[in-house]
Amino acid sequence: PFTLDMESMTDAFMTAAALAAVADGVSTITGIANQRVKECNRIEAMITELGKLGVTCDELADGLRIHGRAPAELRGSHIHCYKD
Repeated sequence: PFTLDMESMTDAFMTAAALAAVADGVSTITGIANQRVKECNRIEAMITELGKLGVTCDELADGLRIHGRAPAELRGSHIHCYKD
């Protein structure tokens, strides 16, 4: 697990969130409040879509906390792209 302040590279948070989803433990990504006002609310979108896979996330004021799971524990799902 990891804790990242991604304020200087906010557009990369989705990649970090995907990695956190399969990291053993709880990871926190902060400094990405501006991602709420892109083509969609990207923080909300990541929480929703990771949830479809069985990953629990907590929304923070400027980011999210991801409770990682072993890849074998994830379930398959159709992921919505939000035209983003």
